[in-house]
Amino acid sequence: MNKKQAIVAIGDIHGHQYEHVSLLRQIWQQYYIIQLIYLGDLIDRGPHSDWVLRDVRDKITKGYNITMLRGNHENELIKWFNTRDKSFLNNCLKNGGKETMKSLTGKKYDTEGLLKALEEYMLIFNAMKYYHVQIIAGKTFVFSHSGGDRDTIYKILDDEKLTEGDLEALMYSRQRYMHRGIKDCDNVFCVYGHTPVHYASENDGMEPLVMWNDSHTSADIDIDTGCYTGKALSALVIDAETGEFETVSFPYTKPPVNKDSGSDEYEKYFDWHFNECMKEAGEEFKTKKKQRESAQQSFVRRLLEDAEEGEGERGKRKDEK
Repeated sequence: MNKKQAIVAIGDIHGHQYEHVSLLRQIWQQYYIIQLIYLGDLIDRGPHSDWVLRDVRDKITKGYNITMLRGNHENELIKWFNTRDKSFLNNCLKNGGKETMKSLTGKKYDTEGLLKALEEYMLIFNAMKYYHVQIIAGKTFVFSHSGGDRDTIYKILDDEKLTEGDLEALMYSRQRYMHRGIKDCDNVFCVYGHTPVHYASENDGMEPLVMWNDSHTSADIDIDTGCYTGKALSALVIDAETGEFETVSFPYTKPPVNKDSGSDEYEKYFDWHFNECMKEAGEEFKTKKKQRESAQQSFVRRLLEDAEEGEGERGKRKDEK
């Protein structure tokens, strides 16, 4: 059976790589994903921002069609990286950034290590946009992190220049919940995250919230189902041919092992995670893992391999005699 081609938007991952990979695996079972749109907040709060960033970076490097949007969590980290202004770093640390610091450096507090680690992922951060507009089968989808305020979407649709305040609103604003729906438009769908749906409605938080206008021709779609709060990670799956869409969710599942990233056990956890979850970027991850060997470790490993090969040859000659 030929799978339908799909464009997939994923909400706030917040360092939950297990759920990220599991959600994509679930979608791949039914669809062929031709484009991934990440709505921002890949990092902070969850335990493995490093794995999320590595996975996304490797997908970009391998040529996947990926659109990256800037969330408020990335924005604070980018501003600190570019200015070294500690107020931005403090904002990060108070808002879940301690977990990112630990996952990227292996330490509770290591600013130099964090700066060095971020250099490795600037490919991702530099690729992030504030919003993305895409017409799919005659339907206009406007993707952003927070959805912006009441007037931002209209400015985008009218191709007006956005102010600095508008761009900030696309990352931080929660006004979409005060003015739900795009009342005066047909076939316009505003897709965003930022505010977990169980904070904004009576929804139990396990599925995205689709808020239609009165004529049922346009909708606001919040796909942040608060994975970091113990709910679920969700995506909007859009049929690339028809523009029809559905939401898919994967519940928060605490991995069977959770080790400190600076410990020896972390390597075993990494191996487990690779075997269970990294089907998409497996070879890339395997390559990166091998590159972590020091020159001395590599030399010793080759000696041991040569010695084992030599023992095999000597045993073979003895048998032939």
